[in-house]
Amino acid sequence: PTFSEDDRYAVISQALTIRALAYFDLLRHWGEHDDPGSQFGVPLIIESLGGDLSNLAFLPRSTVAQVYERIELDLLEAIPNLDDNGDSGIATLGLAHGLLARMYLYRGDYTDAANYATLVIDNPNYALEANYTDIFDNDGTDESIFELEFNINDQSDFSNFLLRRNEVLVEPSLVEYFYPSADGIFGPAGPDLRGSLIAFSRNAPRIFKYDDRSNSTDPAYVRRLAEMYLIRAEALALGANDPSLGLPDLNVIRLRDGLADITTDAGYTLNDFITDLLEERKHEFYAEGHRFSDLVRLGRLGDVGITDGFRKVFPIPLFELQIPGNQIQQFPGYAEN
Repeated sequence: PTFSEDDRYAVISQALTIRALAYFDLLRHWGEHDDPGSQFGVPLIIESLGGDLSNLAFLPRSTVAQVYERIELDLLEAIPNLDDNGDSGIATLGLAHGLLARMYLYRGDYTDAANYATLVIDNPNYALEANYTDIFDNDGTDESIFELEFNINDQSDFSNFLLRRNEVLVEPSLVEYFYPSADGIFGPAGPDLRGSLIAFSRNAPRIFKYDDRSNSTDPAYVRRLAEMYLIRAEALALGANDPSLGLPDLNVIRLRDGLADITTDAGYTLNDFITDLLEERKHEFYAEGHRFSDLVRLGRLGDVGITDGFRKVFPIPLFELQIPGNQIQQFPGYAEN
C-alpha cells in the first residue's frame, strides 16, 4: 500500500533498461546484428508469465530490425522516469542514453548515435578519470556509467580466470603493442599508459584489470564514458564520410593515455580512420567484451583470421536446438561445418 506510483514507474523503467541491455547483448552474440535487414535476430519474449515457466512458449527468431525496435522502445519508455545521477550500480538516465548511442551506432543511425553519446559526455555526473588505472582500482568511478557489482557472497571470478588459470591469456599483439622493446617480451613499456595493466605473472603475460584475488569482487565494466567518445567519433566520421570529424574525440582518449594526436593529411582515408579507431578500441577495452562485435560491425573479422562469414554470429548450442518444440533456426553455415 505504501508503494507509490513514482516508485512503481522508477522500478519499471529500470527493468525496461536492463531488458534492453540484455536483448542488445543477446543480439550482438547470437544474432546478425550488423545487418538490420536480417531475419536472424533473437526471440523476443516481452510478456511476463508471472514465474510460470511451464507455460513458456517456444518462439522463433525475431528479425534484427524487430529486436532493435524493441530495444529502442524500451529505452525511450524508460527515460522519463530514470534517475539522473552517477550511481553506476543501477540503471540510470546515463545508462539509457549510452545504450541508445550504441544501439543507433550498430544500426547505422549515425546522427542519433552521435546525439545520444553527446548527452552522456555532457552529463555532469560523468568524467574521464585522469589515470586509466584508477578506473579499475576503484569501483564506481566518475567514468563508470554502469557496473555489474559483486561481493564476497556473489563473486565475479574474473581474477580467477585471468590471473590464476590459463584459459584466458593476453592476445600476443597486445603484448607487442604495449611492450615494443626488442629486448624481450616484457622489456621497457611503450608510451601507452594502458599497458600498465598487463604484466608478467606465473610464467605468462596477464591482465590486471580484475585483480581482487582475495575476494574476487571485481565488477564487470558494462559502460564507460570513454566508449561514448569513441562512439561519437565513429558516428561523426562514418555519418559524414569524413574521417577528420571523428579525430577530435578519438584524440581525447589518446591524450588521457599518454599518446600524441592523430592528424590527417591529404592521403588519410575513412578506411585509415576505421583502422585507427579499431586499434584505439582494442587498446582501451581489452578484456571488457567489445572486440569481437567491433570487428563484426566494421567488417574486419578477416583482420584476425576469421574468414568464414557465418562465424560472425555465435552458434546456437545443439542441445538447445534438440529441445522438443524448439523453433529457433541455426545461423546458416554451422550445420554444414
